[in-house]
Amino acid sequence: MPYGFGSALVACAADDEPVCGLAYTCPPVRLIDQYAELGRRGQRDLASALTELELLAVAEHTRRSGVGTRLLAAVEERASRDGGRLLFAKIRADDRPVLGWYRRRGYRLAADREPVVIDVADAVISFDDGGDGYRLAVKSLDAARQVRRIVAPGGTYLTIMASSPVIPSRPSSAMSYRYGKR
Repeated sequence: MPYGFGSALVACAADDEPVCGLAYTCPPVRLIDQYAELGRRGQRDLASALTELELLAVAEHTRRSGVGTRLLAAVEERASRDGGRLLFAKIRADDRPVLGWYRRRGYRLAADREPVVIDVADAVISFDDGGDGYRLAVKSLDAARQVRRIVAPGGTYLTIMASSPVIPSRPSSAMSYRYGKR
């Protein structure tokens, strides 16, 4: 793969038990491909900074036992250790229980088509949910920084900021990508 590989974590109650949970992460390839102007190095920097949680599934018989929470924590720890700055997942906009589950675990939920703006590879990168019925759940992987909602002329956006923010105006030169299915 041009930007690194995906990673799967599997949870089992015991070695001889069936799988009870699975988490799969990868670089957001479709997003990274949109930034060819960054060059190969810039695209690799973007791949290192952003981790997409493509799948988090827990077997029905083990739900509400903490398996999903432990898998998510392991994903966050691994992505952070690998140099990641931001972890995000796309969740069906009408799946309130799952959206609430992410919120309770420290994720900021983007509104419909609300952009996430991040400074990577000397460029301001912007992406959103793609308007396809999903919402983004976003979390900073740096304990000293948080995902904040910024109110700016023309709307709001999410970005990573130090815990005591100085709120910037939204960069007008932000490169933008609608993160969705083609």
